Amino acid sequence: MNTPQPLQETADDGEGSSQRPGTGAAARVSRRWAAASGVVSAGAAVVLGELLAGLLSPSLSPLTAVGGAVIDAVPPGVKDWAISWFGTADKAVFLAGMLLVIAAVGSLAGILEQVRRFAGSAVIAVFGIVGLAAVLTRAQVSPAAVPVPLVAAASGAFLLGMLVRRLREDGIAAATGMEGTASPGRRTFLQILTAGAGATAVGGVIAAVWRGAASGISEAREKLRLPGAASAAPAIPAGAEVGLDGMQPLVTPNRDFYRIDTALIVPSIDPDTWTLRVTGMVEEEIELNLTDLLAKPLTERHVTIACVSNEVGGDLIGNARWLGWPVRELLALARSQDGADMVLSRSSDGWTA
Repeated sequence: MNTPQPLQETADDGEGSSQRPGTGAAARVSRRWAAASGVVSAGAAVVLGELLAGLLSPSLSPLTAVGGAVIDAVPPGVKDWAISWFGTADKAVFLAGMLLVIAAVGSLAGILEQVRRFAGSAVIAVFGIVGLAAVLTRAQVSPAAVPVPLVAAASGAFLLGMLVRRLREDGIAAATGMEGTASPGRRTFLQILTAGAGATAVGGVIAAVWRGAASGISEAREKLRLPGAASAAPAIPAGAEVGLDGMQPLVTPNRDFYRIDTALIVPSIDPDTWTLRVTGMVEEEIELNLTDLLAKPLTERHVTIACVSNEVGGDLIGNARWLGWPVRELLALARSQDGADMVLSRSSDGWTA
């Protein structure tokens, strides 16, 4: 009677299509380390993209470009549901969801890289292609923003390949029987993985702080000086109030005025380079900078503004004293053509209204 022989699995030299260091517990350990390698590599790619964008393209990063493209493609009903459910935290929840998806795909990329060399790296490379496509669709795109997603993805793919290669070469997956000591290979792998995770975490914090500081909003606000109005707003009588419980004062303080962001990252506008352009169905296209605009005879009025999402009795409404140049004067200067029946505006990040 022939005695059945136990099944054995062998590993190739690392250049073939598969790597099976063992079975059972060893295989599960191997998959977990490979998945962790993928998460760290994908995270490193995202953070590097944010850092490079902060240096080369502060108004646009691969992460925000992809997020903006996804939001544009989402049906209006889904957007309305998200706003009603999460309120002003909808952007933060969306970004957190994006990072979770990236981590999940990174985990899958790590496992694929272990099964077939370059398969996981190809997944990371797709991240770069998707990021590039999204960047090219954004209104803030610039030549400096184009290479950022490609460089970030290439770096992530390189890190993933190095980690999984070390995982194979040093036999980490086969070390389940090692109880008291860690092999030099395991220590090296864990050192690289830990260093990558730590650098990703620190880089993420630096990117967030850097991009926040780069906006320069507070500094620009401090430097801005508004001229007096040619037509001042009527004075509000002392003690004038609506007189209803829960109502805000007649004039909402700036610190209490509601704010709704339409962009994932608030655009950074330099007052010194900002321009207002009037194009389309006009006899004369006009371009004004902030100095030109402030030199016009400005009108001051109390105006109430409410968000389209504000419910009856909601707090997304405020009344303030506004200073500006009437749009009718601007259109008169541009001389609108016959047949023009509306004014459309476009912000620096492509938002239209």
